[in-house]
Amino acid sequence: MSKEADNYLNEILDKISKFGFSFLTKAEKEFLDAYSKQDSDKMSKIQTEQVSRKFHSSDFKFAFTLINIERCSGDDILYHGELLVPDFKSENGKIIKGILNGHIWSLNGTNIPIFEKDGYDILDFCDGLEYELDLFLDYVVLTINDEKTDL
Repeated sequence: MSKEADNYLNEILDKISKFGFSFLTKAEKEFLDAYSKQDSDKMSKIQTEQVSRKFHSSDFKFAFTLINIERCSGDDILYHGELLVPDFKSENGKIIKGILNGHIWSLNGTNIPIFEKDGYDILDFCDGLEYELDLFLDYVVLTINDEKTDL
C-alpha cells in the first residue's frame, strides 16, 4: 500500500477512536473496505475525491471547502473549513478578500457560522446576504450529514 493510503487509513482509525464507527462518512467506510481488499485503484479514487470537499451556492456568492468534522459535547458538531464570501470594504476603504477560515457550529439543529478575518466577522462580509448565507450553510450541513448516513 502507498504511504498516502496508510496516512488516510490512520486518519480514519483516529476518527473511529475519537468518535466511533458510526461517525464515518460513506466514503471513509468504502475506503476501509477497499483497504481490506487491497483495491489500490478504488482507494486512490476515494482519496482524490475526499481531498477537497467543495460546496458552491447556486449563485456562486458562497463556497465552502470542508477540512474536517469535529464532534463536541452532545449533538454539537463543528464543520471546519474555508468559506468564500463577497469581499468586504472596510471603513477606511480597504478591500478585504472574502476568504475566511473557521467553522460552522451545528448546535441543536441550528447552524452558526464562526468565521472571521482581520477583525471582521462573517456578518460584516455578508451584510444584506444573511438569509442566503443561512440557506447555503444549511445546504452544506445537510449534504454532509446525508453522506454520513447514506450507507
